[in-house]
Amino acid sequence: MSRHTRALADVKLQRAIRWISEKLDQASGVSRAELVDRASREFNLTPLQTEFLYRMHSPTA
Repeated sequence: MSRHTRALADVKLQRAIRWISEKLDQASGVSRAELVDRASREFNLTPLQTEFLYRMHSPTA
């Protein structure tokens, strides 16, 4: 199982991804980095999970 697949299997991470996506759909001018930071706190993510979100939601991803 790849690292990416394992990360997506994590329920907290799935919720954070869904939350970030919803927020991005609601407001186009919102900072992705701020949303990742807020999701990290809201869903009590580990530093590794947070790093994954930063990479996943970077403009070049």
